[in-house]
Amino acid sequence: MFHKLFFYEADVPWILRRSTRTFKDPSECTEELITMLKVNTQVLCLMQHQLCEQSRPFEELKIGYFNQFAKCHIKKLLDIAVCLSETVWSATHICPMLLAYEALMDVLPLIQKFASSESDDFFSNILRNMREAFRKLIGHIKHFIQSNMEKHLDDVAIHPMTCFLICSIKSFGSHRNLVQSTLAPGDNSSSFGHLLYDVITCWKSVLTEHSNIYRADLQRQYIFLLNNAYHFNTKTDGLLDELLSDRQIIKQHDDEFKLLFKKWTESYTEEACTPAKSCLNPNCWWGSQRRSLVAFTSKFNKTFDRQKTWKVPDVVLRQIASGDIYTTETLETTVQGFFEG
Repeated sequence: MFHKLFFYEADVPWILRRSTRTFKDPSECTEELITMLKVNTQVLCLMQHQLCEQSRPFEELKIGYFNQFAKCHIKKLLDIAVCLSETVWSATHICPMLLAYEALMDVLPLIQKFASSESDDFFSNILRNMREAFRKLIGHIKHFIQSNMEKHLDDVAIHPMTCFLICSIKSFGSHRNLVQSTLAPGDNSSSFGHLLYDVITCWKSVLTEHSNIYRADLQRQYIFLLNNAYHFNTKTDGLLDELLSDRQIIKQHDDEFKLLFKKWTESYTEEACTPAKSCLNPNCWWGSQRRSLVAFTSKFNKTFDRQKTWKVPDVVLRQIASGDIYTTETLETTVQGFFEG
């Protein structure tokens, strides 16, 4: 019976007989490789289990017999594992990489039981390859942000690289245990929290540098920076603390963002509103008050005309900006001063 079940190639499931030679770039066919890796492993586990369940005696003999039969199929699994661990992943392949590594961590313990003849170093090397590839991916992400930051359309409030970074962080969040405990463990400079903080710092730096395309219009520059910073904070709120994990890094990140946000908000208010507000002087005589109102209206309309096509998508950010420009109380006091004068 063993001879019929395990030595005729026609009786071997098709998925085990499928060749991997057609896969030239693993990053472009990750889903197929993951399927082969997981399904083949489960099929082999099931076949071994069925063999051992047929009769209890001679279990060691049957396992040895099975391993000899499955030798070429086990080698195929090892080849896929090595291939995925050695693949160079681009910044646009974060999700496929993480899915591949999750699959590897699931099946490697099972494969290791089949491939008992392989040394422990073989499987340690796979893990080492994964960690090295992950560190390279972090570098690729930073380079991707730097090289694509200049590609910006004037009518887009949120830069595509801000959206890319948010999506990347959400992908890492979906595989938090993998990235923190397996791919970049520890609490030193090579830990995931430090690596992610470096990516965010890189994004802030190149975003600020890129905003200089608006240096002829500082109001537009500060709105651009505020839009992106606020969008990033809103979309990563809560998740980022879990990923950075280290309290010191979290505090440093929060303090830096608060400082930048305060600086950009105050600078925008100064550039956009001070010229118009400076025209309002309730302490001058009536004729001068009228001229100051005319001047205020003129400068306000000029600012409005320039900014009316700008986009501030976030409602809360709009409220913060308008609150810094004026409050109901300050406006009422200013207007009342004109009438009382």
